[in-house]
Amino acid sequence: MIATALAAACRLISGSAVQWRSDPNADVQRIYFGNHSSHLDFIVIWSALPPRLRRCARPVAGRDYWEQGAVRRYLAGHVFHAVLIERHAPGSDTAQAAARASIQRMAEEMGDRNSLIVFPEGTRSLNGEVGPFKSGLFHLSRLRPDVELIPVHLENLNRILP
Repeated sequence: MIATALAAACRLISGSAVQWRSDPNADVQRIYFGNHSSHLDFIVIWSALPPRLRRCARPVAGRDYWEQGAVRRYLAGHVFHAVLIERHAPGSDTAQAAARASIQRMAEEMGDRNSLIVFPEGTRSLNGEVGPFKSGLFHLSRLRPDVELIPVHLENLNRILP
């Protein structure tokens, strides 16, 4: 109920238009990967999916952000079924180990039916330009070669909720 209302509200607020270059109703696991410029990005992608696929599409998001406050925790855990990962400062010894663990966890969380929504830039763009991708998407696709990779381009969302 909440998921359906959020999806409808997101489509209304963002005015998103979707152009599919693949069958949106295909019964296959996918990794939807897109550019990242707004806190609305994953919700826009998620809301654009057919409802039956939306139930199995899990966004990957930073634990530090989504575990702040009861509302975010509830949405992440009970509405979006997000895969929350630890983030560490780039370049630290801890960062490499955490990145490997996060990739492994994402692959495991997909199981045999879930798809993921990821943002390989690793951070939001301040000007809407697509930044260089981190290597996580490559490593995830190596762990899960059976999964379709679906690129997603989001435009102008940094104007709605930067």
